[in-house]
Amino acid sequence: MNICIVFAQLERETIQKRVQDAWYARCQRGFKMGGHAPYGFRTEPIIIDGIHTKKLVIEPTEVAFVRQMYEMYVDPRISLHDIATQLTAQGVRSFFEKPFSRSTISLILRNPIYAKAALDNDTSQNTRKSMGMGDR
Repeated sequence: MNICIVFAQLERETIQKRVQDAWYARCQRGFKMGGHAPYGFRTEPIIIDGIHTKKLVIEPTEVAFVRQMYEMYVDPRISLHDIATQLTAQGVRSFFEKPFSRSTISLILRNPIYAKAALDNDTSQNTRKSMGMGDR
């Protein structure tokens, strides 16, 4: 019985390693690996190496509000609550047409995809790099 348990554990670890390697390889090739597109981005269908997938594309109207969040956040006198209040007063909505909350703004400000998108000039490259993908 113990031998079966040992082999089951070994097989589980082998499968886990294969899944991780496949996930990493797909990221390296430029595939979007699921999840909701971050605020300020949308997904577009694309074919990479004959496989249908999606890529992130900057949404200009929403990105303007993200830039505004960063500009306000740099000022130490402005809190996340102040940013949320100002965006709500401007009629800006987050996902699912909800007003921005402090936690939503905090998540946006801490998301590395926005910092990477601001550093790179090439949009297609910056979204891939910011998602942990290397150059192709």
